[in-house]
Amino acid sequence: MKVGKTESKQILSNGVYIFSSGNNDFVAPLLANSTSPNYDREYVRMIMGNLTSVLKGIYKEGGRKFVMLNLGSLGCLPSVRALNLQKGVTNGSCMEKATNFAKMFNSALPKMLRQIEKQLPGFKYTIFKFFKVVADSINNPTKHGVKISETACCGTGPFRGIPSCGGNRQVKEYELCKNVKDYLFFDSSHPSEQAYQKYSELLWNGTPDVVVPYNLKSFFELST
Repeated sequence: MKVGKTESKQILSNGVYIFSSGNNDFVAPLLANSTSPNYDREYVRMIMGNLTSVLKGIYKEGGRKFVMLNLGSLGCLPSVRALNLQKGVTNGSCMEKATNFAKMFNSALPKMLRQIEKQLPGFKYTIFKFFKVVADSINNPTKHGVKISETACCGTGPFRGIPSCGGNRQVKEYELCKNVKDYLFFDSSHPSEQAYQKYSELLWNGTPDVVVPYNLKSFFELST
């Protein structure tokens, strides 16, 4: 079925566009040996500039409603815990530098969105506080229906934090847990299906402490 320009514009206008920044895009800079003392701030500024361009581009084509997921607690990923251990942090705790990097991005995100909102009539957004829900899952795993929040179900090395799951990477050997439902993280960087189910429910009908100013259900019902 083909639709005309008017119908296409209406479809684009009624659509909801969801953005999630990948962990890899932010963990990789932590491994770079940058000589700039403000490399993290410069990197976040670059990401914000790119996001602004993309959002304005979609707006130009008719998009009006945008859902943004902020960054999760990067420093507590099994892969980053393992990296912290390699750096000599003997208890394998969360990497403060990585967590602060995520917080820097999460602080800049609403400021950027408010600025765009002032510039573009009809631009609407909501933010899912992914950092908050992941951090809460890590600190209170049983509340989210899991038992283990530091170690991944699949991988190798400390915390199963080396991404070897499936044996198709540089490291061929890997361990697989007996019951994935016990684990918050499936592999070194990604939550399990059960965790994502919980997060999806919070995004859909959560309260303003985790998704603001609208949950996804309300956002879909919002007129443009």
